[in-house]
Amino acid sequence: MAHKHPVRSKTSNLVSTLLENPQLPAYIQRLEGNSLAKLVQHLGKEDAQPILQYATPEQITDLIEIDAWQSPSPGAEETFSPEKFLEWIELWSDAGPTQLCTQLRNLGAQLFALTLDKYVVVVDIFKIGVSGFVDTFDRFGVMPKDDEQWPLLFQFLCEIWEEDPAFLDEAFGYCCQCRSLVVEKTYSVANENLAPDVEGDRDRHRRERGYVTTLSASAFLSRLKACSLTELLLESTYDPATAMQLKRNNNLHASGQPATAHSAFSSSAQNEIERHHRALADLLDPILTELNPGNKLLLEGPDQPQPTYLEQQLQALGQRDSAALEHRFREVVFLGNVVMEGTSLNGKRLTEKQATDCVYHTCNLGLEYCVNVEPWDEESALVRELLEQEPGLIRCFNIGYFLLQAIPRKLHGALKRALESAQFQRRLRKEPWLQTLIREEFATAQQETDPNGRFHNLNPLLDSLLFLCDATALEQLRLLADSLPRFPTSLAAQGAAPIHVSKEWRFFATPGDLQAAHTFLAVLESRLW
Repeated sequence: MAHKHPVRSKTSNLVSTLLENPQLPAYIQRLEGNSLAKLVQHLGKEDAQPILQYATPEQITDLIEIDAWQSPSPGAEETFSPEKFLEWIELWSDAGPTQLCTQLRNLGAQLFALTLDKYVVVVDIFKIGVSGFVDTFDRFGVMPKDDEQWPLLFQFLCEIWEEDPAFLDEAFGYCCQCRSLVVEKTYSVANENLAPDVEGDRDRHRRERGYVTTLSASAFLSRLKACSLTELLLESTYDPATAMQLKRNNNLHASGQPATAHSAFSSSAQNEIERHHRALADLLDPILTELNPGNKLLLEGPDQPQPTYLEQQLQALGQRDSAALEHRFREVVFLGNVVMEGTSLNGKRLTEKQATDCVYHTCNLGLEYCVNVEPWDEESALVRELLEQEPGLIRCFNIGYFLLQAIPRKLHGALKRALESAQFQRRLRKEPWLQTLIREEFATAQQETDPNGRFHNLNPLLDSLLFLCDATALEQLRLLADSLPRFPTSLAAQGAAPIHVSKEWRFFATPGDLQAAHTFLAVLESRLW
């Protein structure tokens, strides 16, 4: 349980100013979930409570889903954090049992049960015998797994039991164990069925709200790895999951009009409401902009795409068919969310700008590949087909992403062949300790590969090889391995390999960029040894 922090004067003054504005409830209720979450993060959970009294149950649900689910690494599936949710329970309890029970009922008994399961063991004492002392709530016996948190948890349970015993009875039913227990041996017991049920409900709820979940993003990208290039080139429709997601996003965008004052207000009252609303916007909008909310429901694309071949074609498309251009930008929004949820750069989550840039450059790579590599009678007819018809930029992205997947396979294949070569064995004969170290690190890296054979972390292995190999080649290899779908600009240099390895990078955007990486990989083994 996190201890409460002292109120900061800066945020408390801001909260006081906000609460004085009569339009605050309407303003808060029109905030998208991630923007509200960033505002709460800026104010602090405790200081934000007076403002959150105006949030809708749907917004509170979004807020909890954002705060209490955490991913161990970018692209990995999120898991529930009982500790985070317990912080919210404590804040709601401070506002009284009615507020506590209202919020918990809106979120559902299963979520509360999943939190309880972290800290307590629950049994039905009418059906199952229990030895030792146990606190009882009607037919349920409750025993702590965490003695330190038990006094606070017991207080919450008593408050809920007094206010809404039916809700607590339902929650206990979800986490109740169905076997005999001895009090002294219950600390490792957990209900394995709760988490999948709660997480499945959350995924369904978020998909209905237009979010691209980590699971759906991974499924989208995994499908591309399983397809052939021919299949991707011939696709003429969205895959079913993508079609459903785009439809949801379009519906949300169509219904997401800003809140307006009631038409029954007089002109002077209307002007006063608008004045208050502008004051709120002037105060909060810069904060929300500065916070740069990540993982938004709908990404805001840049005013103009990157200056590539794709940019030229999109500008021409806008002159011919503005509706088709709007569809393409909707696809960029979807793909940006997929990239943020399903990939990482150097082990970190992509920002919105990075994700959007990655989408545009990957789409440009796919488009240029189709124009320059695949045989077509007329370039303009091909571009029109790709950009004016379903699946539009989805197909361009799929092709570009597929082409990028060849690089890690070749990269790790070249490194593996180099390490298994006779030259490697001869160089290490006089250094048995280093030979053992490198073999162990290579074996570890192999064990941590993804389904496509890509190593997750080559850095320890590359650090060991610096004693033996071309340092420039290894540094370029490190940058290439760590930066996909980006690549170091030094790989694109003409002529002899540079002495200094540039750490500047850019996204793969053209077939020429791919060729630079493949050329480097073709000579990697000879450069290493």
